[in-house]
Amino acid sequence: MATQDNLIVRAARKLQSVSGAPIGVDIRVDKCIPTGAGLGGGSSNAATTLIALNRLWNLGFPTDELADIGLALGADVPVFMRGHAAWALGRLDARAALEAAWA
Repeated sequence: MATQDNLIVRAARKLQSVSGAPIGVDIRVDKCIPTGAGLGGGSSNAATTLIALNRLWNLGFPTDELADIGLALGADVPVFMRGHAAWALGRLDARAALEAAWA
């Protein structure tokens, strides 16, 4: 996979762009889920990247705002930001899908 297509790289660059953070980061991944397996590996990686860099760079974005940034990367990225299971069909507002899953 080309670097510019990797969701981890795209998430880091998106957060850097949105926040104006003048710093970068080195990230290493040991991939265990096959690319394109439909198991959410890339989306989970993107969500984890957003959460980790938000903390590492002391940005202070709340989870809902990170989820909105993640939604620009993929419809299921926000699902992985809450740390619990969720049920969603189609491309929904991720917060509504997450809240509905636990209602």
